[in-house]
Amino acid sequence: MIHLFARTGRLDDAFQWLEDMGAEGLTPNAVTFSTLIHGCGRAGQLTRAFALLNEMKSLGLAPNVVTYTTLVDALCRDGQVIYTYFDVYIYRYR
Repeated sequence: MIHLFARTGRLDDAFQWLEDMGAEGLTPNAVTFSTLIHGCGRAGQLTRAFALLNEMKSLGLAPNVVTYTTLVDALCRDGQVIYTYFDVYIYRYR
């Protein structure tokens, strides 16, 4: 459901499902976070996308190549190509 909502731009619904997962004792994984990051990137919500990355890392989940590729894509869509490599590199090794 999170994937469906994120792909169709219904981010509030996708985030509600994430919240509901936590309430049910379910732990999101890298795929869940990458899906939400992708949705945020398509919607131009880069701050929210990077907040998800921070949340993911705070839960002890390791971002994977899909997570970082999705962030690079989001930055490029937003016209921030110059900062793309630097920003993702900083987040990766922070």
